[in-house]
Amino acid sequence: KRCDTLALTSEHFQSRLRKEEEITRLRDFLGEVFDEVRIIIYLRDPLKTAISLLSTAIKSGGAQVSLPAPNEPSFEHVCNHGSTVRKWEKCFPDAEMVVRRFEKDLLIGGDVVIDFCCQVIDDFHREDYEYSAAFNETLSLTGMALLRKLNIQFPRLIARRNNPLRGRISKFVMDNTRDGTRFLPCREEFEVYRNHFFESCESVRTRYFPSEKILFKQHDEFANEKIYLADIEIKSEIYERLIAELWKQKRKIELRSKQ
Repeated sequence: KRCDTLALTSEHFQSRLRKEEEITRLRDFLGEVFDEVRIIIYLRDPLKTAISLLSTAIKSGGAQVSLPAPNEPSFEHVCNHGSTVRKWEKCFPDAEMVVRRFEKDLLIGGDVVIDFCCQVIDDFHREDYEYSAAFNETLSLTGMALLRKLNIQFPRLIARRNNPLRGRISKFVMDNTRDGTRFLPCREEFEVYRNHFFESCESVRTRYFPSEKILFKQHDEFANEKIYLADIEIKSEIYERLIAELWKQKRKIELRSKQ
């Protein structure tokens, strides 16, 4: 009763609500609480999304070795932007639809949080707010390859329960493998993804960005051949850095216990 605007944000609105009846159920619930609804959808280039999801899967304990096929059902649902926009438009016919592209140079302030705030807060001023640290960053190529190996030795779940030996292994690997390497698609993967999602992206472009020639910027960096994480060689310097950091942390714990 004390606020005029309530912002609800979650990527699960799109990834989990796959059927029209599920989205309609959300609409009916919101209709009982709010007078007006504005829907803000962020769309990301499918190939960049695939790389991000590969990193996320590995940080969550996965052992994938390469990018998913674009027609893999759960992945295609996330990146079929034309279908996503049509479903939400259909289920929320009276809502204001705002479609944004998740690309740094197209986001206000180059930041998705700032961009989102500008869509929901009238007369938004960045300096008036505090911000949490960035999280869910994409692993480096080295980080992906190393953490994938460790995931096999320390699976996330054992007998459907969290593995106590795993701890915060994902963060540890990320913090110690920032070596500038990146997972890059090969040109063949780029072509496959572009062709598969072309009609979907075009339907969004013609409706919401008619003055643009393409919905997303073209990729300009490619690997010479398809990358398989199982084949990536990890430099000895990385292992030395990890061992040094582990030893330092162990000694700190021992010294604290003696105080």
